[in-house]
Amino acid sequence: ILNIAGFQLILHLRCKISVWQGFHPFLMGKNCLSPVSSSKRINFEKIMNINPEEYASLARTIARRVGFGLIFVECDDNTAQDIVCQKIHEDFPDIVQSLTISEPIDSLYDILEEKSKLNSCEILTIQGLELSILKYEQDTFGSTSYDSEENRRTFHKSLQGVPRFLGYLNLQRDRFRDDFNVCFVFLVTKLEVDYFINRAPDFFDWRSALVKF
Repeated sequence: ILNIAGFQLILHLRCKISVWQGFHPFLMGKNCLSPVSSSKRINFEKIMNINPEEYASLARTIARRVGFGLIFVECDDNTAQDIVCQKIHEDFPDIVQSLTISEPIDSLYDILEEKSKLNSCEILTIQGLELSILKYEQDTFGSTSYDSEENRRTFHKSLQGVPRFLGYLNLQRDRFRDDFNVCFVFLVTKLEVDYFINRAPDFFDWRSALVKF
């Protein structure tokens, strides 16, 4: 059961993961933008068998993108997300950066706008948006989707408000396209995908692909 203490633990572990991977703070405090550290890479073959066909499809989709694009990669396991992120960095080493969101946010656009180094990359992987969803659920319902199956089935469809960052994404879709000449690769859980489909459908409809691992 994920109570307030459990939610705080997730925040702590996400921040630890960011530090362990070699992500360093840049401009926005805990939210980090950087290449993956070459000194602490994950041996993905030894840890988990990522479906090579699915990854090949993802790599082709990324390679075909020129300029703005939205790609969603569904991995419920955080380690799987880290592995896919590492593989993207290995296959597109000179044009990719990563953004790890290590605390709940209100506006992804505002964070990206303050990352001046974003202009030097063509691909940006993004992890950690689930934290904002869990905070919204805790604040709105007093529990989260991970507390029960009933919560998981109903919260993302609820009419009791919208996670603020998703509301902004829906409203700012055109600004993302106009202001960021970047292919965004969102590494997300199934919970996040459900929220995007139900609570930010206009933004999600612009996706080039949804790849599931």
